[in-house]
Amino acid sequence: MRINIAILPITPGAAYVFKFAGTPLRITSSSPPNLFVDPLQDRDPSDSNTLYGIQSVSITFSAAVKDSTSGSATLTANNFQVRCTKNGADVTDLQTGLTPSISTVTGTGPYTVHLSRRICLGAWTEIRVKSNVLDAASGTPIATNDYDNRVVLGFLPMDVNQDYQVSGDDIIRWVSITSETFTPPPPFAAPYVEYLDQKRNGIIAGEDINSL
Repeated sequence: MRINIAILPITPGAAYVFKFAGTPLRITSSSPPNLFVDPLQDRDPSDSNTLYGIQSVSITFSAAVKDSTSGSATLTANNFQVRCTKNGADVTDLQTGLTPSISTVTGTGPYTVHLSRRICLGAWTEIRVKSNVLDAASGTPIATNDYDNRVVLGFLPMDVNQDYQVSGDDIIRWVSITSETFTPPPPFAAPYVEYLDQKRNGIIAGEDINSL
């Protein structure tokens, strides 16, 4: 079997790398991870005007990147776009009627994309990398297959078991995790506040299950 490998120019005494020819630039990981659903409460129980929800996502690419215009590794809001969808149609936040925009981008790998407001309640929020983000070495734009160029996050309070709906099974899962009969999958680690701390107060207690 022949493997198509391109060897980058080598400078004597310098480090060198092997790169698979034609391997497209893509997103390799994010935090929160792709298709994560925020299952915690959407507002402060004692102050309905204080809204909760994910407002940033950290993105790691498969290679060093650059902006197509500036050639810089610094990316900006112009390199990303965001939309909220449900059943394939554009929607707004179920509670506020608003949608987020890209506010700022920080870091140079991973990059943290900050939104102007939280991800949309009761919907999927898609943070997409634009084609003006290029592989710094090859100059090719980011791939567009599946989730290669986007991170999709949901917001559905009480969806503890991450099945994209709210039912009695979520109460069962909450009890199972707290009684240590079920261990959530990576990348989440104990005490699993991403699933259990419904009130977002840093304490996992019976008051959280009362919110379910």
